[in-house]
Amino acid sequence: MEKFTRWRDPSTGIAPFYPIRQYENISLAILIPLRISLSVIRGSLVAFVFFVYFVLTTILNFLFGKACPKLVSFVHNSLLQLILFLLGFLNTRFTKIGSFVQGDSLQPGDIIAVNHTSPIDVLILALRYNPVFVASYADSQYVTTSSTWTEFKQCFNSEKRKTPVKGAITLSKAANYAHQKKRLLVVFPEGFCSNGRAICKFTNCLTSAGPQDRIFLLYIKYMQGDLTLGVPSIVAFAKTFFSYFVFETRLRFSAEPIIPRNTLDVTKEVSEQLAKLGRVRQVQLGLSDREEFLQYWFHTKRGKSA
Repeated sequence: MEKFTRWRDPSTGIAPFYPIRQYENISLAILIPLRISLSVIRGSLVAFVFFVYFVLTTILNFLFGKACPKLVSFVHNSLLQLILFLLGFLNTRFTKIGSFVQGDSLQPGDIIAVNHTSPIDVLILALRYNPVFVASYADSQYVTTSSTWTEFKQCFNSEKRKTPVKGAITLSKAANYAHQKKRLLVVFPEGFCSNGRAICKFTNCLTSAGPQDRIFLLYIKYMQGDLTLGVPSIVAFAKTFFSYFVFETRLRFSAEPIIPRNTLDVTKEVSEQLAKLGRVRQVQLGLSDREEFLQYWFHTKRGKSA
């Protein structure tokens, strides 16, 4: 019974790492040939557009990144919007909670702390904000700047993400870098994809934010829970798009920032407020626990989902 105790939060009983099981509707079995055909067509189109996106944005950034950033941004947003459309994200509802109290809107260099449950998070954020992403690490307050493509791929990586010897900086310096680039900064404080049932224990990355940095909160929820990727698996992720052709997504954004100098424990404050924003509970299982769980899952038992 180890799997029901070791990686369940003792106070809530929530298991945030286990994949959410898909239940196939038997009445739809007759449509399987049609679904396979449509999935193959859609998958081919998505793969092609992904390839075009990666190649074209790389070339345009190299040639026109400084001379004509609006052109690069237009191509970037257009291709991402097409990818999400082909994947079936046609129903996305954005809700803003509260009102901006400093400045008229999000400003370059502002930090957005986001829960993390799926590779789709990265695409939605890239389309909506075109931010600088940062990667956080277990037992470290340092982060590294990252790209959309790198963060997307990381969602499928089951290996431990080690803090690099070179290139690691504080969140404050990362925010300054984003400000120089006239972009926002996005951080996933949990450091990994959970199954969306709770907010997991944060890494220490928020402790390195500057005292005057503004940290905004965004909670992303997928109405189809099996779109989450508690266990990294390209096959499981692809299977979800075989089962569904249209996805519903809910984004809840808090317009009132958390400023580190105004709170005694910025990590605790952001975690509590993000859980309230998403209407979920907090658990004390974090990145280190998840790494142990994946080792158990892949190499010991090949466990079953909870």
